[in-house]
This record gives sequence, structure tokens and C-alpha cells, in this order.
Amino acid sequence: MVSLVWCLAALKPAQAVDFERFALVIGNNDYAAAPLVNAVNDARAMAVKLEALGFAVSLSTNATSAQLSESVTAFYHQVNQSDATQTLAVVFYAGHAVQLDRQNYLVATDSLLVSSAEDNRGVSITSQSASLAHSAYGLFPLTTLFAQMTGNPGSHNVLILDACRDNPFESAQLDEGALVKGLAPVKAPTGTLIAYATAPGSVALDGAGDNGTYTYHLLNELDQMVPVEEVFKNVRKKVAYETRRQQIPWEHSSLLSEIYFNPPLNDALPDMVSF
Repeated sequence: MVSLVWCLAALKPAQAVDFERFALVIGNNDYAAAPLVNAVNDARAMAVKLEALGFAVSLSTNATSAQLSESVTAFYHQVNQSDATQTLAVVFYAGHAVQLDRQNYLVATDSLLVSSAEDNRGVSITSQSASLAHSAYGLFPLTTLFAQMTGNPGSHNVLILDACRDNPFESAQLDEGALVKGLAPVKAPTGTLIAYATAPGSVALDGAGDNGTYTYHLLNELDQMVPVEEVFKNVRKKVAYETRRQQIPWEHSSLLSEIYFNPPLNDALPDMVSF
């Protein structure tokens, strides 16, 4: 008699075998001078979605500068301590972000520049102050986040920035060319995909519903069993259509492997064994 035996691993996606997935989700609404409506909703919805997809999720909302730094450090410590052969680390950020001297910064809720509209008057950001922005103004540099990525062959990173929803610094005194609307393209470690809610130098829409336009469509695409690049391409098409091309999401990728948010089950099926 011949019987077919299926390995129990067939019940799990390919990436579930010695492949750990982590997510840090951050959403900031409570800026005194320039509050947002949907960033915290976006973060909470994203945390629920990624947890349902099997990620170990850390959630931070309305984070101060110190909390941003602590969250990122703790997250990458967890990722880098993993014994798995491969890891996927996803960082999702919804909130204000700025470009200063071609460097990108996440804006904490206690940032000096958004403490109040009146306080902003007389504040001067110059090119020379850019290197001190994170400590002087409550801005968290993306370079600090990148520095904590290991770059090991089995490490895969996805950074999602639903930011640049408007300019919170209009009342500050700025050096010409120092602070620029929108985010700049950046060079990230090998094995990293960076997804922007809109093209470099452009502004994203906060959305009319419970979520920002970009995050709304991303949440609806994450269940698709397709590579992450295809997920973001599908999101780009839908956001462009909804906004009549006023907002065009954009990605930069140095991924070397085919990575999934929701790995296809049939890729994990082993050969049938007969005996």
C-alpha cells in the first residue's frame, strides 16, 4: 500500500520556516501647532493588520523625541538578537517628517518647531544646525535608524513613510534652501526597501476617512500573496487614480530577495513522500 505523507511545515508559509518577521509601527497626531487627524488611526490599523499576518508588532503613538529613539533602539535590538536565518523588519511611520539639507527627519510630538505657532516665530533652522536637529529641535534622523540595520545577507528591511502631509514649520524663520517641503531620496543599506507615500519633494494627503489615502490602500493590499514590490505598485496605481495623480507613491529598493508581507502557502508545500 502506498500512502502520501505531508510534512506539517506545509501548513506554514515558506517564510515561516526559520524566518522571523518584526514590525515597529509609529503614529503621531498630537502636534500642538500642526495636529494631524489620521496618523494614529493609520498606525493602529497597520499594527492590527501586520499582527494578523504573523508579525511581532511594537506600537508607539504620539511619541516624543525620547520615545522615538527608545522605540527604534529597542526594536532593532529585538531584530538583531533573533536566531532566525532570515529576518524581515518593517518600520511604518505616519506623522510629520521633514527634509533638511537633503536629510530626512521624523518629527516627534514634542518637537520645538511644533510646540505652538507663536513659539515657532523667531526659530531659525540653518544648514549648519542640521547635524544637531535631532537634539535641538526634536527631529529624529533616518540615518540613525539605518545605522541600526545589520546589513547581514539574511536581513531584510522595509521602511514605510506615510509622512509629509503638510508643512508644520511655516511660521519658523528658515535659511533659504535649508528646510524643503517633502522628503528626499536616500541611500539605505543593502536589503532595504523604502516606501514613500508620495514622490520625493511632494506632499501627501491626510485622507477624508479614518485613514490617510496612502495607508488606506496599503492596508487593503497587504493580504495579497505577492512580492512586496508588487504590493507597492498596486498601491501606487490606486492612490494615483484616487488623487487624480496629485499624489504618486514612490519606492527605493535594494532588496536582493523576493520578500512577502503575506507569503503564498503553496510555496511552502514540500514534495510528497511515498513509502
